[in-house]
Amino acid sequence: MRLAVAYCRVSTDKEEQKKSITEQKLQWTEFFNETGTKPAKCGLLYKKDGTKEFLAGGIYADEGISGTSLKNRRAFNQMIEDARHKKFDMIYVEDTSRFSRSVEDGIKTVKDLRQLGIGVFFRKEGWDTLNENKDFELSLRISIAQEESRVKSERLKWAMNRLHKKGGWNGAAPFGFDVEEAFLKVNDDEAEIVRLIYDLFTNQGYGLGKIARHLNSNKIPTKTGVKWSQTQISSILDNKLYNGEQRTHTLESNDITRHTQIAIPEDEHIIHKFNHLKIIDDETFALAQLERQKRNEQFANGTGHSNKFLLSTLIYCGHCGGTFKRKKRHTYKRKDGTRRDIGYEWTCGINDMYGKDKCGHRNMLIEDKVIEQVKTMVKSLQAHSLDDLFKLYMKVKFTYDTSTDRMAELNNSKSTLMAEMKQLRQDKIANLIDEAVYKDEMKALNSQTADINAELSRIERRELEITNAQFKYNQYVQMIKSIDIENLTNTQLKKVFKKITVTDYIHPTMGKGKKLDYEYYCMDLTAEEIIEKAKTLGYNLVDEKLNAVSVEAY
Repeated sequence: MRLAVAYCRVSTDKEEQKKSITEQKLQWTEFFNETGTKPAKCGLLYKKDGTKEFLAGGIYADEGISGTSLKNRRAFNQMIEDARHKKFDMIYVEDTSRFSRSVEDGIKTVKDLRQLGIGVFFRKEGWDTLNENKDFELSLRISIAQEESRVKSERLKWAMNRLHKKGGWNGAAPFGFDVEEAFLKVNDDEAEIVRLIYDLFTNQGYGLGKIARHLNSNKIPTKTGVKWSQTQISSILDNKLYNGEQRTHTLESNDITRHTQIAIPEDEHIIHKFNHLKIIDDETFALAQLERQKRNEQFANGTGHSNKFLLSTLIYCGHCGGTFKRKKRHTYKRKDGTRRDIGYEWTCGINDMYGKDKCGHRNMLIEDKVIEQVKTMVKSLQAHSLDDLFKLYMKVKFTYDTSTDRMAELNNSKSTLMAEMKQLRQDKIANLIDEAVYKDEMKALNSQTADINAELSRIERRELEITNAQFKYNQYVQMIKSIDIENLTNTQLKKVFKKITVTDYIHPTMGKGKKLDYEYYCMDLTAEEIIEKAKTLGYNLVDEKLNAVSVEAY
């Protein structure tokens, strides 16, 4: 006697649909009994949450899974695998749409099964796929089901777009938030953990791994109950949502049968600024991004991030760009085998590791002396501040063209880029260009658009940026004054200086030596860059009042 199985599927995991799959299983069991069909001794129920349950009576069922792709239909795929092992001879399905809503997947699967001598019987249509004369009708019916899915997808896109424009949210809530009636709201308990993460990163100098270990060791749960990882911490530090910027409409489905998506240009994102969602204040978020950028640059240079010693990942070689490393200083060996302890030195890590081939400058600094010099610099900042250099910085920073003509020029360029992006997406959907070309072209257009948006934003936000820059500087001055020089830490020092660069220097009277160039955390230009830009703009630096602290920086 031929053995048979039945396949059931529902496309959502709502409670009424779960009942539907139970009813489908019952109906197929009754059908087998009424028709005298012998069910195979195999079967599987696969739920959307990833759990599975082995079923008797030859029933395979996927719960809460779309029929437009085989990728996540675990029960279906297991059924096809069992077919290859000849565990049954016929598959029963209610209709073609339950079997597949993808012409590509459906036709291929039917032909693969036919080669095994296994047919698919569609109860509603009343025929099976072993009859090759029905191939055209099968293709037509699956095409209709695929088109229905496409139309449904378009309706869903329209509904989601409306929701996003109203400030709504679809999908799971990020850590720190809950979704209530399709809108985000702050989860107070989780928000405290988010603030702790930012504090550990920006104020205490923790790395991503160390933050994850700290949270796990203190048994602080994630949203889903899994352990904290560096990836999760990184996502929280990068996400503007924690600063109150909700960004939706960032991806778009371009093939419902393959469930693939394409990135939507930033200019088309739906963005809302919500103060009620702001967990991290503007200053803390900005500091975190600066610190992220700095550490990323360190990792790109192969230096990593450390706050183990006072000068860790703070001193850089002015010749190769690598960070300095701390080394024990050695003196001559005594007869008894011991050496005199003369402390530590800091040298170019690239030179120390690879020699002169990678960097011909050892740039050795004696630790005690350089620490004293850095402390002296901090004391000078406490006594004199950087008022004069900051005033010059503000002059050269905000000199960009804010005219109406420039605004019009930028908006016209932006419109041209948007038209090119739209055409590019259409060409991709129509398969006129391959994926690699699409990605490269879209990346270039996105980069140009981002530059234009940045300039437009600067023009529109000029007064606000000036206010923010002044506020940041005032905070910087207050922070420096609060530092206890005798108990200075690496984390505090990194809030004073972005980096300290060591270069060769010839003093007019003292000859060759090493020069320390300080980059201040309160400005996104170095002192040398400020001076050079001021000269380019025609400022007479003799007329500019730069104090000794400023001058020492260049």
